[in-house]
Amino acid sequence: MNLSEIRGSTSQLTKLRPSLLLTLVRHGQSEGNKQGVIQGQSDYPLSELGVQQAQALRAHLDSRGVSFDAVYSSDLSRARQTADIVAAGLEITNDRRLRERNYGNCENKPAADLARCAAAAGLPVAQYVPEGGESQEQVRDRAGEFFKEICARHLSDTCTRVLVTGHGGCLRELITFLFSTYSGNLKKADAHKIAPNTGVTVVHVARKGQDMDSLTLKFLKIHSDEHLVNVASTAPPEV
Repeated sequence: MNLSEIRGSTSQLTKLRPSLLLTLVRHGQSEGNKQGVIQGQSDYPLSELGVQQAQALRAHLDSRGVSFDAVYSSDLSRARQTADIVAAGLEITNDRRLRERNYGNCENKPAADLARCAAAAGLPVAQYVPEGGESQEQVRDRAGEFFKEICARHLSDTCTRVLVTGHGGCLRELITFLFSTYSGNLKKADAHKIAPNTGVTVVHVARKGQDMDSLTLKFLKIHSDEHLVNVASTAPPEV
């Protein structure tokens, strides 16, 4: 499903109240992505291509009349710059819980070093925690906390539209949290994928009862880069 179809497809979904439409966007290509280093929470700006990717997404949304009622972003430059372009003119709230995973003493090193360090420790990459860094579970916990707060704040009878810009690893952990916590239509294989730069995921969230845990999710889009028709798509590793 493409973005032009979302407006029509939500006409029935918005009858489920209260609800919100959550759009998750990975940042555009950063200088760190371009250099092939482990960024983590080190602060890298967008590359020239990354700016073009974000501009392409903004133009795509504008051409389809897609708008947002609230915008949240990681405070790291590559995500905030993406939000500034995609949501120009709107108030943007920075939230540190949307930061990329902290890779500790592996940050700013070649991306391949993470696999080498994990192998030296006798662990798969997914289980390896660099010195001074975070585990995937810790990232998932803070991402889940952010989501619950967004729901408490924005679930409404008018289906509030919320944009979130973040990072490959953190957004993957957020989507994994949604998959493992709530009922919905997402396939397990998709829950663990990394989005390309400016990849878009759209999910409709509705509450069935009074309990905040009684949420149902319908994914309308997962990691789409359909807006990059005339701009190169890049899919570097999550770091």
